[in-house]
Amino acid sequence: MKPIESFEVPLPPKVNYINAKYGLKSWLLTKDHKRIALLYLGSITFFFFIGGIYALMIRLKLLTATPRTCISFLACTATSERPS
Repeated sequence: MKPIESFEVPLPPKVNYINAKYGLKSWLLTKDHKRIALLYLGSITFFFFIGGIYALMIRLKLLTATPRTCISFLACTATSERPS
């Protein structure tokens, strides 16, 4: 067993951009460029998938469309009648 004088006091963990503060407010109001980059990457990924879901819904609507269920901002090409 070592004598008490030889024990070292453990140092606290080094503060970096991820563990500086842990709240949502600290992430949204940060000035740290690395946190801002992570927020930007996350939001781009999220909205990319939202856009893909909307594009899929429009394609499914057009795939199953009949002349009576045409989308108003698109031209109805299945019939010679024009939407009113």
